[in-house]
Amino acid sequence: MKKIDYNYVIENIEDVIELINGKYEEDETSVFKSYYRGQSNAEWLLTPKIARQNSTLEPSISTDEDIFTILAQKQHYGENTRLLDFTRDVKVALYFACSEKNNIEKDAKIFVYKYDNITENSKYTKIACEFSQLTQATNVDNFSALISNKYDIALDDVKGIIFSILDCGFMVTPTNAFYEKMFGFNDRIREQKGCFYIPANQSNFTEIKRLPRLLSDSYKHVIIQPKCISPIIYDISNNPTILIPYRLKSQILKLLLKDYNISAKTLGLES
Repeated sequence: MKKIDYNYVIENIEDVIELINGKYEEDETSVFKSYYRGQSNAEWLLTPKIARQNSTLEPSISTDEDIFTILAQKQHYGENTRLLDFTRDVKVALYFACSEKNNIEKDAKIFVYKYDNITENSKYTKIACEFSQLTQATNVDNFSALISNKYDIALDDVKGIIFSILDCGFMVTPTNAFYEKMFGFNDRIREQKGCFYIPANQSNFTEIKRLPRLLSDSYKHVIIQPKCISPIIYDISNNPTILIPYRLKSQILKLLLKDYNISAKTLGLES
């Protein structure tokens, strides 16, 4: 596999096998896990469907409902959400990178993302999903107070999580129990070992960070915008990308089927 800066190019099928055998997997003792996203066109950025459609219409969810569950269901059935699909299985990412017929003659790309193993039950997940419900611009103090009261989480904890999400978003790895409750035992999303990246809303946080004198007084200068998803900034110094030349796509699909029984049917994409 040829290295170009922090990116890599697959040069032959042996490179693919090396990738499948765990080239980018974290050590078992690491708190981090490796997540993968395959895109059939290497020129595409990491963009959630709601941003691709130039839409800001996210579901309005009542205060007593589980926002993440509703967003995950809508994402699963093809509706516009801020969630971006990843997988824990690099073979699944390879399949999606190589199988789309409309881009069969375009180079593909695998994104490798490393993050903590955070589940749907985490306070991080609850707080991140609340960004989708903002209807007007607000400062961090007001937003934190609302979330703290709703979920009975300490105010300082809420603020810390908000700032970490504003900075980079994060990954959610739902439990098998979550998928079974939502979709039953044989659904495609479980076969695909699906995970979700959640971006935050646009804010002036990056700008404020450049002016340390403003960071006192509970970050009151940070304003979070409603219904505007922040761009996903992919740090290739820690998370490499892997280019797949289009000439190898058909060979990769044959390998996935022959040696790993991965196809549209086994992933639940067709009956």
